[in-house]
Amino acid sequence: MKVDLERSELLFEEGYRALQSESKDSLQTDMKFVKPLKKAAKLNNPKAIFLLGFILATGYKDINVELKKGNKILKKAYPMLEKLSIENHDSLATRYLAKYYDIPLCDFVKDDEKVKTLNELADSYDALSLEEAKATLKEIQKEEKEEDIDSSSYDRLVNLISQLNDQQDKYENIEIVDSIKREADNGNIRACIYLGNAYLEGVVVEKDVNLAYLFYQKAEELGSIKAKYLLGYNILIGTLSSSKNISLGLNKIYQAAKAGLKEALCFLGDVYFEGKYVDQDYDKAYFYYQSAASRGDEKAKEAIRRVDKIRGDVFAYKLHS
Repeated sequence: MKVDLERSELLFEEGYRALQSESKDSLQTDMKFVKPLKKAAKLNNPKAIFLLGFILATGYKDINVELKKGNKILKKAYPMLEKLSIENHDSLATRYLAKYYDIPLCDFVKDDEKVKTLNELADSYDALSLEEAKATLKEIQKEEKEEDIDSSSYDRLVNLISQLNDQQDKYENIEIVDSIKREADNGNIRACIYLGNAYLEGVVVEKDVNLAYLFYQKAEELGSIKAKYLLGYNILIGTLSSSKNISLGLNKIYQAAKAGLKEALCFLGDVYFEGKYVDQDYDKAYFYYQSAASRGDEKAKEAIRRVDKIRGDVFAYKLHS
């Protein structure tokens, strides 16, 4: 079944490209798009079925209009396009749905508000795809850079933390902690974050939120996106000072999310889903959850199913109300 779906999409794309590449000045079609679209339609590709029906119902160049046949095909395509839009977040399928209310097609009534709603939804799907592509490219570039970094500093840090964890009395290992601090002073981002967490939680050292802030800040200055998120989160909830700073905290979390950090993306999904700190927005919640899930965040994957149901119910209501 999965193979058929992939094949139908490839055939649709082939036909769609052929249709788009036809000369706009010519009144005749070379018909090259017909064969792949028909093959895709036979595999139940909703977009291919729609295009074939649309061409028959509205006409295209020198192809004869067959309104009755075209409308029959378009009626079949509608629920399939609706499902593809809701479940797969396919922007083109969503734009095709808008045409039913824009032209209008078949027995549908012209409705500019629904056209606007559907096209805005399609725009959000396109934005999500673009953001994921950019983030993927950034991750690849980051991985390529990290491969060139000398691992000796990381190995030293792992060894020091292992020694620290093996000790019974955590607060008497001043020498080991000082060694980790030297690693941090030498620009080891992981050492900075480790110390930030340690001072924040009071693990292996006495709790000191001021030192926690300084080590997180140093890691952020060294280019750590994770440190930026940790700073933002703790500033937002007020663990690094006597009062919260929602604006500064959210700003840092947004920056970390834009850089592709899955924890920041998932957190923003929660923020928009719950309507905490910002207005509730299920579309934005979905956007951030989907981005986090694509980077392997398990919590986000679970959250998507919850948002999908809500968005699907709202979407169906808007279409049929």
